[in-house]
Amino acid sequence: MANWHENGCKPVGRIAIAEFVWLLRLFDVKTGDEVLRATLNPSGLLDTFIFPKRKGGWRDDGEARLPDSADARASAQRFGLGPARDLQYVTLYGPRVGCPEDRPCLAFRAQGRTFLFERGTTYELAVDGEKFRGKDLVFGGPKRQAILAKLKGKQSLVPVGGEELIVATPLE
Repeated sequence: MANWHENGCKPVGRIAIAEFVWLLRLFDVKTGDEVLRATLNPSGLLDTFIFPKRKGGWRDDGEARLPDSADARASAQRFGLGPARDLQYVTLYGPRVGCPEDRPCLAFRAQGRTFLFERGTTYELAVDGEKFRGKDLVFGGPKRQAILAKLKGKQSLVPVGGEELIVATPLE
């Protein structure tokens, strides 16, 4: 799984692909239920862990469910994008879009464009568009206002490496 957040990204072409994080999922052999999900950083040290099975069953909000490649492929078809290819789990932290290590999103390409599938919503990523600096957004002031003024509707900013943020537009 690629980690796109600012602490570990390396630029590759137009988008930064980061260090890899190992996602481990442990299942109960008898029931098939997932009992533990953990991430390991590249050195092999434990980074995060969750127990998706809670008293009373799975979390009702669906947050613990990992996106399935079939879901992302179906979304690409629904929006007329043709076949989704180069699917990979990614983690990133944006103001509205969040894909933590233990609940990553799926990134994919279709028609020469890049998309992000986050728990039922598909975003087109403007990898060839304007790039913004994270610190300009975080520290506020006129630079922050200028960045936010460029967003239309439900658009969001997502990090794609280092300090770079790009526009993510939800498909509707």
